[in-house]
Amino acid sequence: DGKGWAPFSFTEASVAVPSTLYRLFDIFAYWTGSAVALEAVNWNQSTGSITAATTASPVVVTSTAHGLANGDLVGIAGMAGLTDLDSRIWPVANKAANTFEAEGSFGVGAYTSGGTWYKMPNTRATALTTQNGVYVKSGDATRRYLGTGMTTGSTGETQCYFGQAGAFGSLLGGSWLLWNYYHRSPVALFAGDTANSWTYTGTAWRVTDINSDNKVEFVLGLAEGDVYAEASCHSSNDTGAHQGLGIGLDRATVNSSKLNPFEYAQPGGTAVPTARYFGTPAAGYHAIWPLEITTGVGISTWYGDFNLTWTQGGIMVNLEA
Repeated sequence: DGKGWAPFSFTEASVAVPSTLYRLFDIFAYWTGSAVALEAVNWNQSTGSITAATTASPVVVTSTAHGLANGDLVGIAGMAGLTDLDSRIWPVANKAANTFEAEGSFGVGAYTSGGTWYKMPNTRATALTTQNGVYVKSGDATRRYLGTGMTTGSTGETQCYFGQAGAFGSLLGGSWLLWNYYHRSPVALFAGDTANSWTYTGTAWRVTDINSDNKVEFVLGLAEGDVYAEASCHSSNDTGAHQGLGIGLDRATVNSSKLNPFEYAQPGGTAVPTARYFGTPAAGYHAIWPLEITTGVGISTWYGDFNLTWTQGGIMVNLEA
């Protein structure tokens, strides 16, 4: 109450999700004098207008004097034509003064008009501090910190979704955009490819099946708790060669896995490459992509669900939220 900590009895309280796009926000509880209420406080955010985009892999976006840096994460909304790029979050790569690549993207359709990018800077506009060891809002100790969320590409919306894949359901990668400071529970998020199989024999890391929905995303309010990710699938090669899987933390072409042994597939045989990540990312929004790579020998075939109901390749991410 601004003078000291005191117990209050209250019924369930709620607060509206902020009417923003791709923006992090903190939730605080406070005493109004007669009841406990909740307050949402937005994090920092920068935005920019999009005036053009190529139909390529990856897509090159034109945004005059955007000021972005390689490795930044940006959500895109309001773009007409490029159905793969819009309503998704991408890492920035190969930036120039007025253009940048949406890393891991590939052009589906053709740009016609519009579009805005929203940068997730993962920095608070209003910092947290402590009062007697309890996290509160900086400058107002009457606001007790409860947790953090993020809005999606639809105004006033957040989401918590475990994810489905392949024969078990439509492909929707796990998305957990609410994080509790108190009373966290284990959450297992999943993404897997609905394709029976695809081929890739490249020697550079890329998102598996160049599928933009092969992604798991989540929010952390503080750099607390471990995040564990594991990617696995079957692969084969017509001549006999090595294939490997990786895990991209906030990058779609850069491997962040701690363990990712190459697997050798005998001619006509199969291998089961895997990759594992374990760590504690910083506070803010994070995305994890499963990645694939080969030694460039022969034709490598990768398998999603292989048109079976009892097998599925993909990525699983475990955290507490």
